[in-house]
Amino acid sequence: MNQQEIDNYLIKIWDERYVNTTNSFELAKKCLETSKKESYTKGVAYSLLYSNLFSFWLIKDAEVLSPIFEAVELLNKTSETIGLTRAYNILASIYDNYGDYNAAIKYSQLAIKTAKENEFKEEEGDACTTLGQIYSRLEDYNSAIEMLERGLNFREEANAQFAVSSSLNLIARTFTLSQNYDKAIGYYNKSLELRKSIGDQNGLPWTYLGFASMYQQMGDLEQASAYYNLALSNKNENKRLALLCLIGLGKIASANEQFEKGLNYLNDALKTAKELKMKSLIYDIHLSLAKIYEKQKNTQLELEHFKAFYQKGLRDKILDNYKEVNLKFDKQVICTKK
Repeated sequence: MNQQEIDNYLIKIWDERYVNTTNSFELAKKCLETSKKESYTKGVAYSLLYSNLFSFWLIKDAEVLSPIFEAVELLNKTSETIGLTRAYNILASIYDNYGDYNAAIKYSQLAIKTAKENEFKEEEGDACTTLGQIYSRLEDYNSAIEMLERGLNFREEANAQFAVSSSLNLIARTFTLSQNYDKAIGYYNKSLELRKSIGDQNGLPWTYLGFASMYQQMGDLEQASAYYNLALSNKNENKRLALLCLIGLGKIASANEQFEKGLNYLNDALKTAKELKMKSLIYDIHLSLAKIYEKQKNTQLELEHFKAFYQKGLRDKILDNYKEVNLKFDKQVICTKK
């Protein structure tokens, strides 16, 4: 495999990252091995970036940040600005999942700024989408919708259909959280229709998950349970989806007073959340477990989970972290479309 062949494979890997993540992961590792043998710095940089992105998605390795920062250093040396834009956005997404919103917003800013300066429309769309997700998680729904719609526009301009379907799903999720269910259903249906039409088998379960969480929030637990199980029944390589389904099913079981079933779901979810270092979900699960033990009048375990919940102070730390960084962040300057 020569340098031109490595470059061609790297383009293919990025273009097909949503279609077959496992194959893309294996191919990225091969490109990394060959690039190192050939002392091909650009190839090493992109291979490191992509292989560790997929490792994060597939939960193959607990440590992905160090090699991604190594990739950033190499991308800087080779002046690969499009690679840097992608790297910054990947870092933002990882820190978002870890609950470090200070770092997540910082790297979203860098990704948007670099994309804008170089007119990388699709990458700017991806970065605005990541920032929208962060705002949604922090309950700033107006800013979230603004960024997600901006990301959707860029993705539609680039005709990136897999990314468009994801944007539609994320917008629907944000409308669900803000209790605008009519708009949420509309966007979920658009996402579902598009994902079916393009054969997005990895994306479909996420739309089913969206419907499940929406119906759960609306109080229709029967519909919610059906969609959670539908999401789980579809093959998907992402453990995060299964984690969210377990949490949802655990809460439904608890609401139906099926406490042992709920505990099984939530304890499994807690193990996975710790494995994935998802602080905000760990917080949520501890609280849900404490409430079940409270209903069971199991004071010792109730206090144990409330103690974990309060000692970690996860939600307060996350929101305080956000408020601090948001004072320094002028999103109108960075995210205004040209």
